[in-house]
Amino acid sequence: MLVKTWVLKENGIQKLTIFKRKILRKIFGPTKEENGLWRIKTNEELDELIKRKNIIRFIKSQRLKWLGHVERLG
Repeated sequence: MLVKTWVLKENGIQKLTIFKRKILRKIFGPTKEENGLWRIKTNEELDELIKRKNIIRFIKSQRLKWLGHVERLG
């Protein structure tokens, strides 16, 4: 049985993290300051909003789940 997996190289990890933050900024929107001006959320604010969940760790855990599934089939 041939199984293909997505290899996460450093460049791919960086691009995925940038994409995740871009999407989160669209979802959560800007922050209104006390002076009435709007600003984009910082990376730290985004991490707090998603409770510091890491998309790379999630992908790696899903890959391990898939490996266990393939092992049981073989």
